[in-house]
Amino acid sequence: MGSLHRFWRCLLPHSFPILVFVTISLMILSIGQVTESSSSISKQKLPAGYALTIKKFNKSMDIAWLAKSEQFDELAGSYFNLGSKPFGWIKVALTDSTLSASDKVLINIKRNNIFTPVHLHFFDGNNWHKLPFRGSDDSQKDLVIVLPSNVESSNVYVQLSGHYLRGNVRVMKESDYIKQTKKDSIIDGLYFGFLGLFIFFNLVIFVVFNRKSHLSYALLLVVTFIWLATGQGWSTFFVPQLSHVPVFTANSFGILFSFAMALFTRHFLQLKVISPTINKTLLYNQRIALTMWFLYLLTYQSLPHLVHQLGYGLSHLNTLIILVSSIFAALVGIQRGRQNAKYYLLVMVILITVAISMSLSAAGIMRIPFSWRTLQLASALEISILSIGFIVEYYQKHREMEKIEGQLKFVEAEFAEFKIDSQSFKDNLSSNLVDHNLIPELAKILTIIPQLYFIKADGNYSIAYYVNDGVLDEVFVDCNLQSLLGSIGELALLRCHKSYLINTKQKYQLLRRTTADYDLVIEQSRIPVGRKYLSSVRKHF
Repeated sequence: MGSLHRFWRCLLPHSFPILVFVTISLMILSIGQVTESSSSISKQKLPAGYALTIKKFNKSMDIAWLAKSEQFDELAGSYFNLGSKPFGWIKVALTDSTLSASDKVLINIKRNNIFTPVHLHFFDGNNWHKLPFRGSDDSQKDLVIVLPSNVESSNVYVQLSGHYLRGNVRVMKESDYIKQTKKDSIIDGLYFGFLGLFIFFNLVIFVVFNRKSHLSYALLLVVTFIWLATGQGWSTFFVPQLSHVPVFTANSFGILFSFAMALFTRHFLQLKVISPTINKTLLYNQRIALTMWFLYLLTYQSLPHLVHQLGYGLSHLNTLIILVSSIFAALVGIQRGRQNAKYYLLVMVILITVAISMSLSAAGIMRIPFSWRTLQLASALEISILSIGFIVEYYQKHREMEKIEGQLKFVEAEFAEFKIDSQSFKDNLSSNLVDHNLIPELAKILTIIPQLYFIKADGNYSIAYYVNDGVLDEVFVDCNLQSLLGSIGELALLRCHKSYLINTKQKYQLLRRTTADYDLVIEQSRIPVGRKYLSSVRKHF
């Protein structure tokens, strides 16, 4: 066990630059692979070659007129995106060997969550025929059609409709299609199994160690699991009835993903301590995300297209604000010396890069064919990096706790004398990121708690007022009120004013000073009560 600890201690200081290098390399390779796959899809094992071109329209067009048109645009590989156009036609130019192939030839379309009808148009020498594509399962995301045997023309046409409909078109033998489907299923099974394992581990860690960051991370992983499973059609494949339930749509869980991401950021980076402002911002964004989610459920498929797109854009904007806020939070965490914040920053850079790229791709501005597989890759990379981030956080807290215990040795006599729970004190220090070097100063307060009346802020320092032999005395403490509250708050202190802390062990009188202002009175001392803290003071006394 000791050798394992030494191994991690040697490895962890170098893990972040190694991860940065690996991440950048993987991103470059994945983009290159996606781009290359777009241009080389026709090089797969096909009955023969084929070419794809596309034409987009603002209105529905007649196939007879369309077949005579030569103004089709070249398609980048197999990827298409109708963008803002509501209608589109893909011309599939087939060679003679394809038309005369003995094996069944399929045209396969993998599309996003716009479930409009897709038809194949072909000419048999006398008339034009129109046949519908069929879904390979109930999700209707993977569409196939067998190339009819009576096709006479070398060109067949795929009729598409729907704003921002995007996907891939492939021509392949039936046997190759089956092999590809099996391969995709194996990859998905490994990914979802990997994700499920991490969900289980994080729930176990939460139950055993009561760490909220692991519970919020488990929630994030659960939402990611269902989001990708829904987006890829697996949820409706196993439970077809879910196709009519608005909760189980990719858009629904995409909104919930932003909510879960904001929640996890707040817990993992301890934003309540290191940056209350960003913590409050993310809390508001969480509420906005939940509001949008409820509105989406209430208005599912009942709003005009323009209103739907506006809501979609606002949801993306809220997600972008969450991601940018998370980046700033990670930078604050790095500034505060939190090692796990470096890994979180790397994850946020990956997610915001993927989010912006996918948004630009969906809008037709970028021609890179992002897909659910891209999200799977980004998610697997994120899980791997954050797992190391959790390990780094554990070791940093372990080292900090060792230093705290070392400092406590110098004041253990005082702790024993005044029956102070040292374990609660250590937990408070660790949870609120209080510098262990302040322990001697904090001990000054702990040793006078039975006689302590109140503590007053004095710039970045504090002055504690206590009774010494029947006389009100004071002691200077080289520590601010926030550090005092963070380390001792649960044991004995309560904030009653932005500049005052009081001792919860004492008995005060709450007296009205003006119509809206109050004071706490003990002996001859009067402590002002801020209006913001009045309710908490009343609850306690």
